[in-house]
Amino acid sequence: MPFLAITKKEFLDFGRSPLVMVILVSFLLMINSATFFLGRILDRNQADLASFFQFMPWVLSFFTSAIGIKFWAEERQRGTIQLLLTWPVTLMELVIGKFLASWFLLLIGLGFTWPLIASIAYLGQPDYGTIFSGYLAAWLLAGTFLSLAQLASTFSGSQVLSFILSLCFQLALLLPSWTGFLAWLGDFLPASLIVWLREFGILHRFQNLTQGVLYGRDIGFFLSITLLGLSATIISLRRNRDRL
Repeated sequence: MPFLAITKKEFLDFGRSPLVMVILVSFLLMINSATFFLGRILDRNQADLASFFQFMPWVLSFFTSAIGIKFWAEERQRGTIQLLLTWPVTLMELVIGKFLASWFLLLIGLGFTWPLIASIAYLGQPDYGTIFSGYLAAWLLAGTFLSLAQLASTFSGSQVLSFILSLCFQLALLLPSWTGFLAWLGDFLPASLIVWLREFGILHRFQNLTQGVLYGRDIGFFLSITLLGLSATIISLRRNRDRL
């Protein structure tokens, strides 16, 4: 299938890119530092990864935006986008291939956090089912963010602008359901609206999954936004094809 060939090609390109390796190592350093030093996972004496998943959405937002600049903005700057569009593949296959390569890359990145699991196993008897659902939530969220990062990358040939725009898209999803932001909105909005924002926000659904509550509607929520982001990317590329 053509999109699988594109996935393989893009994944190998990621592996050869020093920038991507720096991003991946930085991701591991940041999430581990936040978990150990801000979340104080060892001081809590609890065999869970609650503090790890607490910081995950914010760390993922930054690093998926950084990876996103390689989708289309970098292709424009390198002048390779016209060559790419002459390949005997559809825009849909290009978009899906690039997305799957980056999604798999982040799956590997999440896999390298296994020492955290070893650390909490040392503290006690962790619930591995909850850990699995938490990692599933992180991977689903990464996919959602990557689809938005790819969309942002279609709007400009500037990598900096692509990064900033992607970050704005993702924060627009995170902030409305963040407890601190909701507390501030409570001074201006009715309580019923605050409850609605929290219940239907992406952070609330992420937290459900990290607590081991595998509702189909939460998984479907992430997949729906991901598909929406990829569809919007295809539409954006089609409309701007003449200017690429």
